[in-house]
Amino acid sequence: MKDLLTGCLFCLVLLVGIYGNSCSSEVDIRLTRTERARIDTIYLAQVDTLKRFTDSFCVVLTEQKLQAAVDSIIILRKKESEDLRARYHPSLDENR
Repeated sequence: MKDLLTGCLFCLVLLVGIYGNSCSSEVDIRLTRTERARIDTIYLAQVDTLKRFTDSFCVVLTEQKLQAAVDSIIILRKKESEDLRARYHPSLDENR
């Protein structure tokens, strides 16, 4: 739960940062090869961290959705079974 909150907070800060900077005027910046390499390294580290977070988040969501689907199918099949029993063996329903 703490990781989810941290991820949501990170996304919120990221969106606010992007929105806040979207109205500023463009500045022509020339980077050296070394600066580009540093930026690449930082970017890749952040993307790797974010990818691990989103992958784990997707696994949790998939497991939750799968469990909900299984539960739903079990409930549906139990209802169908009860309906069939009541239809073909009404005496079994009376004993319950």
